[in-house]
Amino acid sequence: MQVIMKNNIRDSGIVKRDSGIVNWKPRAVIRLTNHELQLYRNFNPPIKMKDHKDLDVWKYSMLLAEQIYGLTKDFPLDEKFGLVAQMKRSAVSVPSNIAEGAVRKGKKEFIQFLYIAMGSLSELETQLYLSYRLQFMDSIDELITLIEKIKQLLFGLIRYISNRKS
Repeated sequence: MQVIMKNNIRDSGIVKRDSGIVNWKPRAVIRLTNHELQLYRNFNPPIKMKDHKDLDVWKYSMLLAEQIYGLTKDFPLDEKFGLVAQMKRSAVSVPSNIAEGAVRKGKKEFIQFLYIAMGSLSELETQLYLSYRLQFMDSIDELITLIEKIKQLLFGLIRYISNRKS
């Protein structure tokens, strides 16, 4: 069956799609009512995302977690179960919450998990400043820059999802 849609059907019977050209011969024509056309025009497909691993914010947060793990190896041994454990937990929480939120069905749930990731990111930022003040680190500038980048990406993703119609 053929449904009349804007710019999808060519006179030659060939339809162009993202994956290439597909041969297609219409068998019947279905006329849509004005109400059905209006529903079609207002239809917003879900966010086209293959996986959370496609998100730049997830990639950057994974990089941050790797850097935190490498950095905390040089911390004093008496901080192993204190500040080090807390920093590692916060660092792992950021990409984990992004991943968990991405597989949720509703956009409200996804946004909630992104805000949780934002909270973990702020925790980690505070822990980095404390580590610097306790002189466990010489410089935190690069990590703070990375955290700010991840915050921008998180806010942008939250804004994008919030503004989508559904």
